[in-house]
Amino acid sequence: MVEEVAGPALITRAKELGWTPEEPNSDHPYSMFGEAIYHFRRGVHWYATACDNSTQMLPLAFPKSALEAAKKRDERMFGEAAEARRKKVRERNLKRQVEAQEREANAELNAAVQLAADDFMAEATKDGKPITPTTARRKAWKHVRKCDDWTYHLLLKKLRAMKNSGVKS
Repeated sequence: MVEEVAGPALITRAKELGWTPEEPNSDHPYSMFGEAIYHFRRGVHWYATACDNSTQMLPLAFPKSALEAAKKRDERMFGEAAEARRKKVRERNLKRQVEAQEREANAELNAAVQLAADDFMAEATKDGKPITPTTARRKAWKHVRKCDDWTYHLLLKKLRAMKNSGVKS
């Protein structure tokens, strides 16, 4: 039922329905009645104490089709199927994160191996017994497998860069 009333008649009608007006609240300018829920739909202001159990809390005086549509929306957004979709997305994102971390770790490992291989080749050339890049990589992998501390390789890299740039440590 829709009833159009003026301001004073609204207060009278509210008293007839058992609603009590509250002091105006600046946070909720449309909430004139504490126990009534305000809803604005298609140009009509609704104050209702009886609402459906959807997340939109629609007044029960709404058309049945609107109430059923709200329930369907809630089911689509918060039902078991929606939760399963969200879980699948979380798992997919977690898998992507793990894969990205693994790629980063592999890149760091390959950089350390290459650094060691270059060092082995330079040392062998310096000693007058050059080795092939394949042999250098094989020796580097053997060396890296023995060593667990990656900061050691990064420190070597920094020291070598300082040595090559002419800075004394």
